[in-house]
Amino acid sequence: MPLHWDVSKVRDKDTLCFRPGDAAYHEDPNGKYLKSMTLALVSALGWAGIGSEITSANAEELAVRVAFYQQLNGALLWRGSGEPWRVTAEDVLRHVGLWASWGFKKEARPAWLKRIAEAWASSERSGHLALEFEEARRKLAEVG
Repeated sequence: MPLHWDVSKVRDKDTLCFRPGDAAYHEDPNGKYLKSMTLALVSALGWAGIGSEITSANAEELAVRVAFYQQLNGALLWRGSGEPWRVTAEDVLRHVGLWASWGFKKEARPAWLKRIAEAWASSERSGHLALEFEEARRKLAEVG
């Protein structure tokens, strides 16, 4: 099933959500291209467990979940200079009205936190952390 998104209800959508066309691949039917921040929030609707649309009623919860996710995994975006670019509460609020076809699942925060923590614990990132701890333990044991 293809991913669909809609920004028609986002205030200032033409300047907030789109950039001039170039070689990007996220083109809408009118030949416009999504900005990175909008695309990151389309993605977040797929894993955040708040439903398929950012609304004024769920924007704060989405911002909390995105902040937690970024704390665990790092920024959702990276600037061209290589610096992390975090999605903020303001970014979420500015995108109220954004809809994506894959954000159908709604989860209470405890269930969402459990799912995200379990996914992180089974990920390569946590495996690297375990190796770092093992290395630290070995070094401490050598020192005494």
